[in-house]
Amino acid sequence: MSDNRSVTIACASAFWGDTPLAVQQLLREDDLDFIVFDYLSEVTLALLARAKKKDPSTGFIGDFLTDVVEPHLAEIQRRKIRLVSNAGGLNPVAMKARIEEWAASKNIPIRVACVTGDDVQQNSELLPPGLSGRTLSANAYLGAPAIVEALNEGADLVILGRTVDTALAVGPLVHAFGWSWKDFDKLSQASLAGHIIECGTQATGGNFTDWESVPKKEDVGFPIIRCFEDGSFFVTKPNDTGGIVSKASVAEQITYETGDPSAYLLPDVTCDWSEVKLEELEPNRVMVIGARGRAPVDRYKAIATHQEGFKVSTTAFIAGGDARAKARSIGQAILARCANAIIARGQPRYSEVNLEVLGGDDEALLRISAAHPDPSVLEILAKEIAPAATSLAPGMTNLLGGRASVVPRVAMTSFFIPKRALPVRVVMGGAVKDVDVPGESSAPVEKVRREPPTLLKLRGKRKLSEVAYARSGDKGNHVNIGVIARNPEDFILLQSYLTEERLIRYFEKYFDGEPEVEIWDWPGLNAVNILLKNCLGGGGAYSLRIDPQGKSYAQRLLEMEISEGKR
Repeated sequence: MSDNRSVTIACASAFWGDTPLAVQQLLREDDLDFIVFDYLSEVTLALLARAKKKDPSTGFIGDFLTDVVEPHLAEIQRRKIRLVSNAGGLNPVAMKARIEEWAASKNIPIRVACVTGDDVQQNSELLPPGLSGRTLSANAYLGAPAIVEALNEGADLVILGRTVDTALAVGPLVHAFGWSWKDFDKLSQASLAGHIIECGTQATGGNFTDWESVPKKEDVGFPIIRCFEDGSFFVTKPNDTGGIVSKASVAEQITYETGDPSAYLLPDVTCDWSEVKLEELEPNRVMVIGARGRAPVDRYKAIATHQEGFKVSTTAFIAGGDARAKARSIGQAILARCANAIIARGQPRYSEVNLEVLGGDDEALLRISAAHPDPSVLEILAKEIAPAATSLAPGMTNLLGGRASVVPRVAMTSFFIPKRALPVRVVMGGAVKDVDVPGESSAPVEKVRREPPTLLKLRGKRKLSEVAYARSGDKGNHVNIGVIARNPEDFILLQSYLTEERLIRYFEKYFDGEPEVEIWDWPGLNAVNILLKNCLGGGGAYSLRIDPQGKSYAQRLLEMEISEGKR
């Protein structure tokens, strides 16, 4: 391990499709103990499920083999860097076998372990009512104990299926320092370290509010943490790379998709990050302390995916005067034309349609989406977009991506599974070892109603972006927006103006049904964390919206105008 009882962990992937150049960049660093890779999201699992249904030998992330193992494994092994990755997807055993087969063909000695137990698709008694026999995938978010067990047994590479993202860092740190599963504060710090790096360059200047200030965007450095035995750690990036590691960039990532900062529920620990403190030690090096923890809950969160009909989406570019009005008129005419064709066939109308227009009066994007149980009905819409260029209004110049494809519409259902119901195992060599998962459970956290302070009075009008940074992302069908004050004295301003009533009014058109908002104050970061409930049209692979994962909501909120006497 590294000197002075520290461990260095880098993240080289935030999602399936992240740049394959990350490992090459990180290997320029002299002092790495672990490289971790996060590939899985609910949408990714749905895609892997479709692939595995066609070919049972697949269901894993093949890019891990072609982009990481084949070009870099020899160098990684020479330098004794250990790898932890959830590239196993829905078939970690097959992924393990493929890696071992390739390594043997190149005479690269390596001990590969994989973890099983997250797949609950065949356990009908564990699935929510009505889903048995209908699921494409059903997986529990496992924690870090199996990773620790594999590393303790000497694994050079640990292949995981569905595992909570933070465990990719917790496992190596518990293994290295020998922490107890009751060292809750240290486990919370380790989980925070994993949370910061799990999304790759999002912590090092990617998606940063002040994007203009980020240097060398063509070579943004991937995140590295150095953690010490007491649980404290700092965040940095490789030398001579682009991007930025600052209190603001790290704070944005900390607030990302966390919900209640005092009760972030993970399988390894219940985290309280409400008083976390950040300190810039030097340029591109930020120290993180102050996370607290208590016992985890005794359940795993799980996600099941299942198909609910089909959907189709297409996007067209419209230019010239009154582009927005023309785009909307074109979209409405196309949908009406398709509705008439469906009625003529004697079939039910679309179960859902969505029409969005983005842009200004000179240039606009038109996006049309529809859903239906019968894919042939959706083919009508797919074929009617192009004719609009000659039959509806001038200025339609391009059909982005060509003719649209009809795809399955995949819904997600979250549920909980008792930890004791799932046998978690490590497979390495010819041995299979059961993993003991701690079963201690914390008491539920009582929700406290937030009472905003008295409304501050401002002189004139200001945009929220002048006083805050923000980052957003999805939590199922909900959107989480973290808003961080640029200056500590503006924290009270965020508390004053970001009220439930004001946020409901501002985002009114996005909610599905009755608007509902939860807000938490985050005093350690001078931040406010917001949850907009049920505003993504079902989210993920189910939604028909142009932003099904809530990535744009923070940018929309930063345009909010705050002025004297208004909430």
